[in-house]
Amino acid sequence: MKNLFDKKIFIWFLGLFVLAIELVFIAFNLTNLNVLTYLLCIGFVPAIILFATSLIYSSFANKTKLIKYVLAIVVALVFSAILLTFCELMISTEIVNQIIENSMTSDTTQVSMNTATAGDNIQSVLLYVAFSGVGCFIGTSIYKKKMSKNVSNNANINEYD
Repeated sequence: MKNLFDKKIFIWFLGLFVLAIELVFIAFNLTNLNVLTYLLCIGFVPAIILFATSLIYSSFANKTKLIKYVLAIVVALVFSAILLTFCELMISTEIVNQIIENSMTSDTTQVSMNTATAGDNIQSVLLYVAFSGVGCFIGTSIYKKKMSKNVSNNANINEYD
């Protein structure tokens, strides 16, 4: 079990901390958001945070690919649970109506938002798992290149001893 936890796992906690700061900011500014900024703050920015933390962890952690991918999926599920819980607790019909009113539209354009269905929630979970998995894949590739470069440099040094 000690092999699973190391100092680099705090990168995930840093990502969760950044997500918490973002959610606090959103909670205080919900009535000022429009539809696009709401979708950006609830969907895209957390996915980028998740991608970045997965990339950084996988680039530096000396773990097997399986452990890296499992951790990436677990953290993606934690992010999804936090965001789905936040939306369930904070978003009401009045807030949605205010967000729609804040959205600038022309006379011929109509903006509407519906509550999420189970399929929408599953899609958001899969989106976060995909972003985390891609970050982990790229980070693992970077780690492999870095390790193969170090191995080839060490082989050349030992060759001349």
